[in-house]
Amino acid sequence: MSVSNPSYRVRVGGWLKNRFSTDQRFLFLSMICGAICGVVAVSFHLCIEYAFHRTMVFADYLKDHSLVFLFPLVPALGGLIVGLASISFAKGSTGGGVPQIKVAYYQRFGVMPFFQGFWRYILCVISMGTGASLGREAPSMHICATVASSIGQWLGLAKKQIHLLVPIGMAAGLAGAFNTPIAAITYVFEELFEGSAKRGFGTLLIAVVIAAVVERGILGTEPMFQLSIRQFSSEPWMFICVPLGIFAGLIGHAFVIGMLKTRYFFRYKSKIPQWIRPVIGGFGIGILGICVYIGFGTHGVLSTGHLTLGAVLQEKYVWYVLLILLIGKFFGSILCYGTDCCGGIFAPSLFIGGVLGALLGNGIVPFCADSENVVSGCALLGMGALFAAVIRCPITSILIIFEMTRSYSIILPLMVGNMLAYFIACKLSPVSLDDRSLIQDGVSLKTHFAYQGSKEWQNLPVSTIATYEPVTLIETMLPVNAVLSVKEMPHHSYPIVNEHGDLRGIVLHRELVDWSKDLIQKALFEYVREQKVVVVYPNDSIRSVAMKMVSNEVEQVPVVGDISSSKLIGLVTLHDIARQQNAVEESV
Repeated sequence: MSVSNPSYRVRVGGWLKNRFSTDQRFLFLSMICGAICGVVAVSFHLCIEYAFHRTMVFADYLKDHSLVFLFPLVPALGGLIVGLASISFAKGSTGGGVPQIKVAYYQRFGVMPFFQGFWRYILCVISMGTGASLGREAPSMHICATVASSIGQWLGLAKKQIHLLVPIGMAAGLAGAFNTPIAAITYVFEELFEGSAKRGFGTLLIAVVIAAVVERGILGTEPMFQLSIRQFSSEPWMFICVPLGIFAGLIGHAFVIGMLKTRYFFRYKSKIPQWIRPVIGGFGIGILGICVYIGFGTHGVLSTGHLTLGAVLQEKYVWYVLLILLIGKFFGSILCYGTDCCGGIFAPSLFIGGVLGALLGNGIVPFCADSENVVSGCALLGMGALFAAVIRCPITSILIIFEMTRSYSIILPLMVGNMLAYFIACKLSPVSLDDRSLIQDGVSLKTHFAYQGSKEWQNLPVSTIATYEPVTLIETMLPVNAVLSVKEMPHHSYPIVNEHGDLRGIVLHRELVDWSKDLIQKALFEYVREQKVVVVYPNDSIRSVAMKMVSNEVEQVPVVGDISSSKLIGLVTLHDIARQQNAVEESV
């Protein structure tokens, strides 16, 4: 975040430092972040709703003038704007945003560029406002986390404190988007912290409560979804939570796999340019959405679908319309996610789950002595179950349904269905969607020293500091040719590998130069045939690798796949270890 007047920032920081303790300053800063993030989240919500409202007004205009076939061009245009922005001035601002938060939290001490959040705000309004079948909640968290991080950077805080501001902004963003402060806290703990020390809980709580107060002050105190009845009595129909949990687990797994495979295809298999991908997603969802809108009078397949989901909970749709909505939202959200449209998967998960539950509810109504509110009750159970299966935050999946509807009486069947769906989804695919998307992009989080704390960095895997693209030499090369090949990029040493990337040896630069002077040139593998190379493995601790290097009197060691594999992964030097130690000391 750029600062036009650094002296003013220094004066503000000095004034706070002279009058308040560290804890008091951070508490005050958390309150400020909560208030600002609440305003940002609410404005984000209102902008998307207004943009989508204008889009549907335009759709009605096209329908009245027999030009409805042109409607898919609207979300396609939104996709074009997103695509062009993503390759120019708004790189890293597409998608949902939660994976980007985790990367910043684990690998950059929470330092997030302000304009990445700013452009995500703009592009998400354009994307979802023109009909992209995704949700605003994950982008809201990313935007607010960026705001909190930028405030910390503007004030010149230490990276340890900026690191703590990211979950505060993230939770405040979710509280402001969903009006669910308690669920916002549990989500951050389940999704971001994942078992690390639960620091900052008090300040996080303050931030989300203030954000929720701002949200309710602007939008009112009513819950997101209105039910015609507040309480459900215990009835036999609630046993539907068992088959519903099973269905939700299976469908949630299919939903995640569909999104991942579509994303992988467009990003890494197809030759479609990056800026074209959101256009394809926008055009596809435009065709799907307008067909459902014309045929069945509902626009739930488009954008967030919150209004349509509210109508589902009011039991306003017959079973075949619910089926169409389920299919349309399922494939529409997969397409939008896979083509890098802007938005998250919270809203689609809740929508699909609610419609699934309502469908099953319609199926059991004829067998219920008292069928009142059975469909809406089943829809609530479905929302929680599919959320648990897709988002993989089971506690949050229970609390978020309660806070959005304030219906507490079905908490027990909700817990049963959610846990069942969660365990089925985890059994079928142990890694969550956000983490698998990062894995697709070659990003690893849990190996970074920030994950366990700066004091424990020596116990972390050596893979966190290895160089993954070392300069290598092919074993069949002659020394004189090898010297020429590394002339422009000389290093201390070079791993020697075969054509499959398997390690054959390692040669120092000075040794390579000496070999190149031999009158009779031999292939490199002849020189290292009897060499015993000291190797390490990715999960070896940094401490043990350093001790091995010292005891063997070597300055670098190759990192290979495992004991049974000689596949070269990277290279670690004593300089890497020293540099890592200095980086930790300077950054905290």
